Amino acid sequence: GLEEVVLQGELFLSMTGHQQAVDGGRNARSQVAGAMMSKQRVPLLDSLDIFIWAWPDGPATMTERLQQLSRWGLGVAAKWSHSVKDEEEVAAWRERWFHAALPFVTDGVVVHQSLRPAGKNWLPGEGTWAVAWKYQPPEVSAEVLSVDFPVGRTGKIAAVLNLQPVQLDDKTVRRVNVGSLRRWQESDIVAGDVITLSLAGQGIPRLERVIWRVAERHYPQPPDASRYTPLSCYTFSAECQKQLLAKLRWLSQKTVLNIPGVERSTWLHLLETGSMTHLFGWLTLTPEQIAAATGLSRERAGQLWHRFNLTRQQPLRRWVDALGVSLPRKALNALPDQQWESLTQRDVRDWQALPGVGAALAKRLVAQFHDARLQALIAFLRQQGIPASSMLGMGIVENRQTKTEAQRQ
Repeated sequence: GLEEVVLQGELFLSMTGHQQAVDGGRNARSQVAGAMMSKQRVPLLDSLDIFIWAWPDGPATMTERLQQLSRWGLGVAAKWSHSVKDEEEVAAWRERWFHAALPFVTDGVVVHQSLRPAGKNWLPGEGTWAVAWKYQPPEVSAEVLSVDFPVGRTGKIAAVLNLQPVQLDDKTVRRVNVGSLRRWQESDIVAGDVITLSLAGQGIPRLERVIWRVAERHYPQPPDASRYTPLSCYTFSAECQKQLLAKLRWLSQKTVLNIPGVERSTWLHLLETGSMTHLFGWLTLTPEQIAAATGLSRERAGQLWHRFNLTRQQPLRRWVDALGVSLPRKALNALPDQQWESLTQRDVRDWQALPGVGAALAKRLVAQFHDARLQALIAFLRQQGIPASSMLGMGIVENRQTKTEAQRQ
């Protein structure tokens, strides 16, 4: 017998009489993900099944693979796989399944060659022996209520349309990201216009086109793009609220300083009440100050204060990431420095020694670390004893596992 079998597949929510053309996605994937993340057993688990769509080192032909999987009790794929001779037959099955009553949600069909390379030769994104043929995404029209211009942590400005809420497949859509200011200007969209939307990959709403424009056009004034860079808005002001909030949400992530449970509204309260005035101002807050500014209970404020304090044990590279300098992930992970002094003294040649850093980027990094705004924050962190002296000279083990995503059909 086989000692080990590696299979690739997808958990799905079993349904009765689901018609994709009529019922849409029904939020099935989100329900499955929620059930898997739950710490308690939920009834939905009893409705889950698995569709095995690949056995990399299985028998030579697809028929043999499906037969063996069925003998093991994994027969869903065999039941919903059919041999085809040409694209006309593929199209016929695709159309049939789009309208037929099925036991699961689908978003298209996948065409496989029966024979394919050995599993050891498979590489992500290079599976030429299989191709997905998705269904045409549904479209709806929506009226634009207003246009917002969020500023990202690196200073890039986007245009976002606030919409009269509409139902698109299994989602209620209230906003759609147009992209850059240039694209918004080229699209010529203002409040009162009517647009069409569809769903892009991962169920993200996507602007398709403008189908009606109001005669009287009032154009909102976007922020001045020249004011914003990766090093702008380390301190709070009305003009800097959006970018500073984006920076704070970035550093809260598990892969940066790991401050879980901090909502956007919490950061906003801390800024607007004057409790913190710059990117790292939260380091000096007391539990009482946090509670007074945010309205959290004493217990919740104490928990948040504790999470803030735990960041002091993070290694230097995490704090460099939190600063938002233009350092690629590979270079950041390879950064040998454990103290601010050696980091700020790096010259162009030192930066170029790191993976993914060319001459132009190395010059930009030298300039960034000589920027007065960045130096002021570094001085504050050094005053706070960050990184903690107990971390120096220690081998820091971090989870740098590459995130891989499989396209699910």
